[in-house]
Amino acid sequence: MKFTISAPGKIILMGEHAVVYGKPAIVAAVDKRMTVNLVGKNGKWEITAKSDIPIGCGLGSSAALAVIQATALVAIQATTVGRIDTKLPLINEVAYEIEKINHGHPSGVDNTICTYGGILWFKRKGDGPPIFKRLQLKNLPELVLINTGKAKETTREMVENVKCQMLNGKTKWEILKLFDQIEKQTNNFLKALRQNNSQLLKSSFRICERNLEKLGVVGELAKNIVRKIEKRGGVAKISGAGGLTGGSGMLLCYHPNPQQIIDLAKKLRLESFRVKLGEEGLRIDE
Repeated sequence: MKFTISAPGKIILMGEHAVVYGKPAIVAAVDKRMTVNLVGKNGKWEITAKSDIPIGCGLGSSAALAVIQATALVAIQATTVGRIDTKLPLINEVAYEIEKINHGHPSGVDNTICTYGGILWFKRKGDGPPIFKRLQLKNLPELVLINTGKAKETTREMVENVKCQMLNGKTKWEILKLFDQIEKQTNNFLKALRQNNSQLLKSSFRICERNLEKLGVVGELAKNIVRKIEKRGGVAKISGAGGLTGGSGMLLCYHPNPQQIIDLAKKLRLESFRVKLGEEGLRIDE
């Protein structure tokens, strides 16, 4: 038995952290992938892997791996791959269980986008199954990612940090208000994409980033870069769990002239790249 499994990285466009508590998020599969080759013979498996998804920067490397692991388990149990589209719900469910082992209390948005691909509106209420729908969007703005560096805190630690604030009676209601604001900006962001409204897009970016800063998930390094981008007429926000010590992972950036972002990143000696959204999800070949 021989097959190749690949899954994309992802970027949360809007709604991170709030999505863990039942608010919607908009997430996209990106043009970076993890690929694993499996060759089974005489009850043993030879596994080789390669990936161009940066690790620990909010692009979903752990979710892509979880989806690949789940797919391998399903395929091996079935002894034949068959039609992968009929197995996606099971694969996504297994991948979510793997993500819970890795991150404690994730929303499931990462493994879902790495499974299904495209651009999704996603929401999970309580312990029930997620609700998500594929978004058909045209004339998407050109976005740039800046890698601020890997945070010393893990995703689990950042999620737990927010959870502790939720459990604290003094801060709970402030956090809930921030989640409401993030939800509002998620809705505005989607409206901006559908209407090709650059001003509303920039406003939703700016307000969401400030709310994430108030939530305590954005480090000083990332904040300083965001302010530099804003002074140049652009906007930026963290994407994913964030981080306080060292970097905060990826900054999602928008500017009418994307080269302005790339030039700034080069000046700051940081990695940057244009990103394609809505890429293919899980792929498996026998």
